[in-house]
Amino acid sequence: MGRLISLIAFTLAMIAANYFIFDFLEWEFRWIVPVVYTYMFGLSAFFEFSLMRDIEAKKFVTKYMAFSGGKLILSMFILLIYAYFNRDYLRPFAASFLLVYFSFTTFEIIRLLRFFKK
Repeated sequence: MGRLISLIAFTLAMIAANYFIFDFLEWEFRWIVPVVYTYMFGLSAFFEFSLMRDIEAKKFVTKYMAFSGGKLILSMFILLIYAYFNRDYLRPFAASFLLVYFSFTTFEIIRLLRFFKK
């Protein structure tokens, strides 16, 4: 339960930071931005509750690399699809998407390192 609460708190803090950055840059905060957070929250929750349960060394490394590679490819595919269909909002969307992607990836790595220290 504590892992989920920290993930929710991190997500809410990131949404607030993203909103203030958009306000500072005078970009419109459209409905698609929270969808990006929902997408990354879902992937991070999957990572927390399924991949971090099976910690056998050889299997974990393979699963983690597959998950990370799949997340990267899927994320870039989503970014390209959005760019193709909605060029007028591409710069704010791409900036937000990449900020969210790298922030959540960093959060996952920190959680993983803390988990392995135990």
